[in-house]
Amino acid sequence: MKKALVSIILVASLAATPVPMRAAESGTTAAIEHLNQEFASAWNAHDAAKMGSVWAESGDLINPFGQKASGRAAIVKFFDAEQAGVMKGTTYKIESLSVRQIDSRTAIGDWESVITGMKDPGGKPLPPFPHHVSAVYVEKGGHWLMESVRAYGFQTPPAAPMK
Repeated sequence: MKKALVSIILVASLAATPVPMRAAESGTTAAIEHLNQEFASAWNAHDAAKMGSVWAESGDLINPFGQKASGRAAIVKFFDAEQAGVMKGTTYKIESLSVRQIDSRTAIGDWESVITGMKDPGGKPLPPFPHHVSAVYVEKGGHWLMESVRAYGFQTPPAAPMK
C-alpha cells in the first residue's frame, strides 16, 4: 500500500511538470554542457578570444584568485594575459557539471574542474588545482551564454577544538 501511494505521488508530480518544459530542460542541459566544453577546449588551445566568446557581452567573471573582469572584451583581455602568464601551457578539465534551469532563458550551473600544468615564477611545476565554478547562463538569440561566473577553491575547514 505504501509503495503504491509513493508511486502515485511520483507519477502525479511528473505529470504536473509539462512535457515541453522537461524536454526544454534536457535541451538546455545539453547546450550548456556543450558551451562548457567549448570553453575547456578553447582554454586547452590557449585561445583567449574563443574562451571569451562563450560569455554574454554584459558578462562578468571572478576567478579563483579574486581577480575580476566585466564585459566580454575585458574578459578576453583578462584571459589573454592569464594564458600568457601563469596559465601558459595548462590543461583545463571539467570533471562534473550540474545544470538547473530557472526559466526558459536562465539557468544556473555548477561544475568541478581541475587545472594541471601550472608553474611557479621559477618554472617549478605546481600541483593540480581543483576548483569549483558557479555560473549563471542566459539564452540570447537562440544561444546559451555565460552571464556571471564565480570560480573558487575550497579551503580545508579548521580542525575542531579538542574537548
